[in-house]
Amino acid sequence: MNNSKKTAMSVNSKPNKDLINALSALNKNTTILDFGAGNGRHSNALRELGFKVYSYDPYNGNKNADPYKEVSNVLPASTFDYVFTAFVLNVVDKNEAANIINRCESLTANKGNVIHLVREDLRNLKGKSKITAKGTYQRDVTIKELTDLGYNRNGKLFTKTK
Repeated sequence: MNNSKKTAMSVNSKPNKDLINALSALNKNTTILDFGAGNGRHSNALRELGFKVYSYDPYNGNKNADPYKEVSNVLPASTFDYVFTAFVLNVVDKNEAANIINRCESLTANKGNVIHLVREDLRNLKGKSKITAKGTYQRDVTIKELTDLGYNRNGKLFTKTK
């Protein structure tokens, strides 16, 4: 995630409604990890709904943070019922994306779920990468990239049950 510090969305960005709606239907006792949390906008929205969410981001987190209240840069040792990334795979190359996908899957409990929220159509990149006018790295994640790994597509959300 070497690009994510530079490509993180603004602190004023709103959480993605599709992702929040999908997770809000879960039991409040569901354990959730926001992998690549950035400034924690998705974690905070879920906390407001009553969920206990661990926020992890290796570049935007704080080593001494309580990850259930703010963003930590310490990867948890436990597993979770749900692990999600939101626009993380768009700011890393394919090799790093594969590593992140594997890490997310390893952090899910038995019968756990992984959700990746991605951009598929950013500036019509068609699976290629680009340095934007702001000097940030972006790439589209192709549908094939995730469906080949066993993910099911629901809009811009890709879900896999362990």
